[in-house]
Amino acid sequence: MSGSGLQPRHDSGAKKRARAKQQQEEIAKLPKISAFFTVSQARSHLSDNEGARDSHVIREREYCASSSDERTPLDDTYRFSNDTTTSRSSLTKSDQQHQVVQPMDSDSGDLTKELNQEQLEHHNVTANVVSHPTYPSDPALWKRSEDLIKYCLRFGPRFCQNKDSDFEKSRREYQEANGKIKIRKLQKSLFEYVLEKNGELIEREWMLYSPSTGAIFCFFCKLFSNKDISFSSTGFSDWRNDRRRVEEHENGSEHKDSIKIYMKRKCAMGCIDEKIAKQFDDEYKHWQNVIRRLISAIKFLASRGLAFRGTNQEIGSTKNGNYLGVLELLSEYDPFLKNHIELYANKGRGHTSYLSANVCEELIELMGKKVLVCVINEIRKYKYYTISLDSSPDSSRTDQLTFIVRYVDENGPVALKSPETESTLNSLKSLSETRWSARAKSVSALHDGYDEVQEALQTIEASPCQDNDAKLEARSLQNRLSQFDNIFLLVVWDKVLSQIDKTNQSIQKEQIDLSIIVSLLNSLEQFLQSMRVNKFTELLEKAKEVARVDEIPELDRRTRVRSVRVTRFEGAAPHTVLTGEERLRIELFYPIIDCICSELARRRIAYDEAYQIFDFFLHLGELDDNQIEDKCKKISEKYNADVSENDLISECIQFKYYLISSNSNEKITFLSLYQKIRRDSLRSTFPNLEICLRIFLCKMVTNCSGERSFSQMKIVKNDHRSTMLDSRLNYLSIMCIESDILQLLDTEGIISEFAYMKTRRKL
Repeated sequence: MSGSGLQPRHDSGAKKRARAKQQQEEIAKLPKISAFFTVSQARSHLSDNEGARDSHVIREREYCASSSDERTPLDDTYRFSNDTTTSRSSLTKSDQQHQVVQPMDSDSGDLTKELNQEQLEHHNVTANVVSHPTYPSDPALWKRSEDLIKYCLRFGPRFCQNKDSDFEKSRREYQEANGKIKIRKLQKSLFEYVLEKNGELIEREWMLYSPSTGAIFCFFCKLFSNKDISFSSTGFSDWRNDRRRVEEHENGSEHKDSIKIYMKRKCAMGCIDEKIAKQFDDEYKHWQNVIRRLISAIKFLASRGLAFRGTNQEIGSTKNGNYLGVLELLSEYDPFLKNHIELYANKGRGHTSYLSANVCEELIELMGKKVLVCVINEIRKYKYYTISLDSSPDSSRTDQLTFIVRYVDENGPVALKSPETESTLNSLKSLSETRWSARAKSVSALHDGYDEVQEALQTIEASPCQDNDAKLEARSLQNRLSQFDNIFLLVVWDKVLSQIDKTNQSIQKEQIDLSIIVSLLNSLEQFLQSMRVNKFTELLEKAKEVARVDEIPELDRRTRVRSVRVTRFEGAAPHTVLTGEERLRIELFYPIIDCICSELARRRIAYDEAYQIFDFFLHLGELDDNQIEDKCKKISEKYNADVSENDLISECIQFKYYLISSNSNEKITFLSLYQKIRRDSLRSTFPNLEICLRIFLCKMVTNCSGERSFSQMKIVKNDHRSTMLDSRLNYLSIMCIESDILQLLDTEGIISEFAYMKTRRKL
């Protein structure tokens, strides 16, 4: 390898271990955090007996340096460590009881030189924050002064609460009514109280415990109250009435006035933490405004199924894709976005800009989930729904599954369509044309423009600019279109497909139900049967007009004669010679109509089986009570977990007389019955009947809806975007198909959530 002159790409394991060992040795040479502190002895205010009784060792505490949230831990500069410059074992018990922490002065020469740049800056900042002596955590030892007030305003009450003490100093003896002596002491539960409504625990942050006196003080009143009350002067220690007296104090006017003074003084200080909080808030609002503009661009592209990415992610490039291109366009009229792009764009990795493809993908995921939640919540409001499934491969040969969900809301049936991958379930809806409509329009266009098409083919054949292959193809198409059989088929299919397409368009309406489907299929079948009997001659004459002939031309080609023998011993099959009209009728017209009628009958029978159980609801006024009872029993047997048989019978009989008494002239349909119950607020009167109507109306009536979602999905994922992963395809598809929900989506929650997660503090 060395002979080849190539250098290894990465360091060897031995080099990595040597470098790690060197780093550990350098870290070991750095000064410990305890070197920043010194321990001084506070002035003792206790008697020798009290000092010898119990020793109170100051433990490590997290002081609060935030003016807005006092739970934020202060930097380690203000923590007390076991490795102090004065040994703990060399202190007496009395000394240990009154240890206080003092930050080291910022002018310690030798130590400062050993700090690296980051530690030096941090040390200087903290040294400037506290430039006065510190104070003991025992509130009984405080003497009110301006320095003490500033110190307490800086760190809040938590550093001196002492609520984790053993409270042995608070023991008090009380004589009971029977003459016995009972010992009571402070309980830690007094530092919090319970809200009456929801039982939530609220901490009394104002309460301070004095380890030297065993009494409790009020943090605010100790600093700002001028009245001689126990909570601010000598301390409170009446443990027989502790909870009542504490509640009286915190609800009293003196306590509230002290809190007001504290808040005013704290706001007036202008602490460095307030500046940090303001900087964080400004940063947060800045990224909020950025994300709001990004979401607008994503909405625009996703709702139209447009591509996002280009070949690069550079602002100013013509190949950076639609997403960055839209942002550049907006920046021409938006000074905020223009300034953001100038400051943060094209900085490379490691710099926050929110203009990268990763942030775009995260926002697409958040918005897609938001739309999905809206659709799912819409479905969950209603108990009954049906699901239809369809599957189709996309441009990358990946099978995509569609769920069509149909349910009934207050106004009637609603169908939601969802293009899906193999593993994820969404609920979507879309609009597009079906294959029947496409075929009907194609045949109609050729039928109406037959002469123009022929002229165009003749022009192509005679044009010297066309190559021979195009001329031959044009001549072949012209000859086929000129054949009378094809002209006759064109006339027949134009008549048949136009009527099928109209029926199909009605079937695909969201609020259609099985009763209308059955009626439409019956009417279409009868139309075709009537056409079979009465319309052949009319269609034949129309074909002659298009072909501009008076007689049906005979076939000028040999035709294959099909054998109709059952066995080979029957002899030669008789040859039947048909005239031109008979041949068109028997070999073309009848097979077309009979095949379509057969398929319609097969579908109608499937619908009839589901419809016959519910059809009596449309004829309640014509049935007697016994007939209604028999019909209700059939429904209750099939849906025994949803309706009660006896209740349904009673409701249907009563509803029959309700319809008769209403004297309504409107046509009775399942939808009109359901809307009448909802409109007249009769759900409580006819609950089982309303459930039956909902079950019927939510039944799936067509399987053509899946093609709509696939047509939309082909816009999102086409041949040029065939490598899209399933998760991104689902989110973009749901936003494209559910574009109406996407446009009405309240994105403030997404903006706040994303901005809070991604906000960087630039200190």
